[in-house]
This record gives sequence, structure tokens and C-alpha cells, in this order.
Amino acid sequence: MLLAGRLGDLFGQKRVFLFGLSLFTFASALCGFSDSAAMLVVARFLQGIGAAFCSSMVLGILVNVFPSP
Repeated sequence: MLLAGRLGDLFGQKRVFLFGLSLFTFASALCGFSDSAAMLVVARFLQGIGAAFCSSMVLGILVNVFPSP
């Protein structure tokens, strides 16, 4: 998650969030089409990476959308 936060600072939070979301979506499809336990484990690992990218960007995006009064 720290790496995703740094990448969000470098490339933009929206871009990193969308990358994480697309990686999670691709890995979810890969889970559905898996035909072995090894392929399922790899796809779940990719889902975890995509989720880490998304979750680390959500808080930064929310802080920018709703600034304190």
C-alpha cells in the first residue's frame, strides 16, 4: 500500500486508482476462468495487489473531494 501511495503521488491518484480497479477486474475474470489451483492462487494474488492499489487511493481521493470546512 505504501508503494501505491507513492505511485499515486507521482502519476496521479485517479490513474493509480483506475489501474488498481482494472487489475482487480482482470484478476476476477481470471479467477472465473481458472482451471487449476495454481492459476486460482495467482489470480487471487493479483486481486490482492489490485485491491491494495484501490484502497490506498480511496482515502486520498475522498480528502480531495470533501475538504474540511
